[in-house]
Amino acid sequence: MPASSVATAFGDDAADVTLSIRSPDAVQFLATAPGDLGLARAFVSGSLVVEGSLHRALTLLVMDGAQDASTRDKLQVLRELGGWVLRPPSLPPEEASSPWRRGLRHSRERDAKAVAPL
Repeated sequence: MPASSVATAFGDDAADVTLSIRSPDAVQFLATAPGDLGLARAFVSGSLVVEGSLHRALTLLVMDGAQDASTRDKLQVLRELGGWVLRPPSLPPEEASSPWRRGLRHSRERDAKAVAPL
């Protein structure tokens, strides 16, 4: 995590959606799982608050060009923020495996039995 935190705001004050980053985890979720998964993790964990339509936020971040940033622009942002953003934070508890699914995971033995001829 960076030594100091700086709040940054940009964009149009009359925008129909506002994203508020509440913790560095939001930046890490967005950097390590770009697109809708990173946005969902940041939102569910509470590290990113969306004021307005969540669908609109998803459209703006994922579908309307945020993913189209050039590699050069992405590297510049990484240099400015620092390498800490590439260390994934812990997943939100909502994404953890359910206890009832633990026995259903793949294993070599289980998969071999599933595809073995009768």
